[in-house]
Amino acid sequence: MPVETYFTNLHVADAGAFHATLEINDFGQRARWQATNRSNIAKLLEKGNCSITNKGTYYAKGAKPGPDDPPKLYILVEGETEAIVSDVMKDLIELLKKGEIEDQQSRPGMATARYNPLAS
Repeated sequence: MPVETYFTNLHVADAGAFHATLEINDFGQRARWQATNRSNIAKLLEKGNCSITNKGTYYAKGAKPGPDDPPKLYILVEGETEAIVSDVMKDLIELLKKGEIEDQQSRPGMATARYNPLAS
């Protein structure tokens, strides 16, 4: 699934700051890790005056939260300008793409290679 489909539009928050969300729940574990690990987040925070927060709950792929359940995992980015939020979102999307590539490269043949104790 393309990363861009998870990027929601920038909104003006009640406090006057801009914010955007990026759903990460359905990405692979490495992609989620790339977008949320401490060192990558620290680099993004250094770029501008913004806040990056992980929110939601992990749901297995294909599962949907009920009306009273917390939302799927997502990242909330808040900043003082639209440009800051937009730049951070682009960087997060790149981190997700990098993680997805790592996920795919770490799995070649794993789905088809099975150990069979009865095979000689």
